[in-house]
Amino acid sequence: MTFQEPLSLIEAIVPAFVGGAIGVFAILGIRELFKETKVAFK
Repeated sequence: MTFQEPLSLIEAIVPAFVGGAIGVFAILGIRELFKETKVAFK
């Protein structure tokens, strides 16, 4: 096993992890926006 094999694995996983984290934060942000909107209209 060379140094290049784990590096290519990390290069494949990191973008998926970052994309997933951005997706989670976007969903949480939309939830918070709906909460604030509901409070604003009360």
